[in-house]
Amino acid sequence: MTKKRAIAGAALIAAGLLAGCSAHPGAAAIVNGKEVSEKSIEQMAQSLDVNDRAILLQVAVISSITEPVLEAHSDLLTPDAKTALLAACSEGFGIGEINADSPEPIKNYCYAATLGQQDPDISEELSAAMADAMTSEKIELSPRYASTLTEFPGYEGPLAYVDSRDRSLDALGTGSAVG
Repeated sequence: MTKKRAIAGAALIAAGLLAGCSAHPGAAAIVNGKEVSEKSIEQMAQSLDVNDRAILLQVAVISSITEPVLEAHSDLLTPDAKTALLAACSEGFGIGEINADSPEPIKNYCYAATLGQQDPDISEELSAAMADAMTSEKIELSPRYASTLTEFPGYEGPLAYVDSRDRSLDALGTGSAVG
C-alpha cells in the first residue's frame, strides 16, 4: 500500500508541474512573473525588420527586467524626453528608426539604455535589476530560445523553461514568422 501511495503522490506532483507549464501558452519567456509573448517577439521582428528572434527576446527580457526602474523614474519620461531618448537610441544603437509607434519592449529597452548612459545613478539601478533577475532565477524561457539566456554576460542561474513545446506563431499555425 505504501508503494501505491508513493506512486500516486508522484503522479500528483507531476500533474501539478505539468499544469504549471501550460499556464503560459504562447509565452517566449516569463520575467519576474510577467509574460513575454511570442506575438510580441514577432511584432518586434516586423517593426525592426530583424530575423534573429534570440536577440529580440533579449531586448524583451531586458525591457521587462528594467521596467520597474523606468516606472520609478517616470517623472523623467515626459513626452519630449521620450522622443529625444528614442531618437538617441535610433542613432546610437543602429537598430533602425525607433519612435512612439514602435513596440513597447523596444521603447522601454531604449529608454533604459539611454537613461542609463545619461545618469550614473539610474545606470546602477538598472545594473542591480539585471543582476537580481539573473541570479535569482526570475527568468524562464521557452525551449525555442534555450541558448539565449546563456548569452547574457554574467548569467549564473540555471535555465528554466516555460514549456517543452514550441509555441511560436508558426508552430501554432497562426502567423508567418520571418526568419
